[in-house]
Amino acid sequence: MTLMTGFDLETTGKDPETARIVEYGFAHVGGGQPSEFVEERVNPGVPIPAEAAQVHGITDEMVAAAMSAEAAVTRIVRTIAGVLAEGRLLVGHNIVYDLTVLDRECRRHLGEGLESLLGVPVRPVVDTLVLSKHLDPYRKRVSDKQGAHQLRTCVEKMVTPRWPSVVWDEGEAHGALYDCRMALYVAAAVLALPKLSNLGLGELHDAQVGWKAAQAAGFQTYLRNPAKAGDSYDPGAVVDGRWPVVPAEPRQEALLGRG
Repeated sequence: MTLMTGFDLETTGKDPETARIVEYGFAHVGGGQPSEFVEERVNPGVPIPAEAAQVHGITDEMVAAAMSAEAAVTRIVRTIAGVLAEGRLLVGHNIVYDLTVLDRECRRHLGEGLESLLGVPVRPVVDTLVLSKHLDPYRKRVSDKQGAHQLRTCVEKMVTPRWPSVVWDEGEAHGALYDCRMALYVAAAVLALPKLSNLGLGELHDAQVGWKAAQAAGFQTYLRNPAKAGDSYDPGAVVDGRWPVVPAEPRQEALLGRG
């Protein structure tokens, strides 16, 4: 099995430009080496909104004595540097969100962007959301509350049929470590498929850059079409297709200066 590291963040919100980290998780597996799992709470330095706490269950009281955001971001960057140096595959579900949040937190607390601190590009990366959409673009939603390509669906559609003992546990879900471990199962199942198994890690990374851009362009077109989008119609919708880290714009860089 390829050396892989699952990575996931729990945060204060959906917008990576403003979200703060409240928990991070790493799961290091593969290569015949002992697995290693890390999960740490983080004091984000700002109140955790109630709607975010409802998702991951982490409240202000739970992180009051946790490590500071600056200390956590430093640890996360050091871990990712080690992952890349070892040639591990960095894996996550919608990992562009997590890496972009991390980049903004790096700028906010350490004064530089993620890749500047690392000294190298973040690669190779596997985004199980991008792969799911690429492999099964017409998969339908499971229900009004469960999307076609959310992590739970990917586990139920691609992992449990292959490994019946691996089933989604909603009670454990939305913790950083649980989610990154589930993403690793999805990655292991997907990368064994003939469509992807013949690609080198660098080729796979580069392919996802194109797939993500195409997926974003398609969703943007959908949102701008009133006949298809319905209540979601937005004639000015812009869906960013950059991956695996969305660069900070110059104005954002100024706003996210150290502090």
